[in-house]
Amino acid sequence: MRRIDHLVAVPNVSEGRDAATIAGLADSVRDAGARVLDVHSDAVHNRTVVTLAVLILEEMHQRIGCTRDLFVLAAASVLENFGYRQLNNFWRVLGLIDFLRRKKEWGEMTRKRFGSHCREPIADPGVSRP
Repeated sequence: MRRIDHLVAVPNVSEGRDAATIAGLADSVRDAGARVLDVHSDAVHNRTVVTLAVLILEEMHQRIGCTRDLFVLAAASVLENFGYRQLNNFWRVLGLIDFLRRKKEWGEMTRKRFGSHCREPIADPGVSRP
């Protein structure tokens, strides 16, 4: 027996005043194979919320060809987590330590100029030039 999953989405669209555009949006969702459960428009805020549902058959989930592909996908999902997440956690711990020590300053920050290779400096709008 096939298992059927339901996917429900609630997109929020920046159009709440033009009835023809809103109807066209709902029709295009229906044409794509989804079922429109509700359409709510607010002309004051110019927003429309469309609640839709899509049926996903189990066959769509079975795209892995062989066991080797499954192991490659599993290894990639493990390896992508090394490095960047650990670095972010290190920075979080340093921030927590600074917070617990009640450190409120960021330290000395000297302003550096961008584009020192440019021929003419960019004029500061607040400073008049001779």
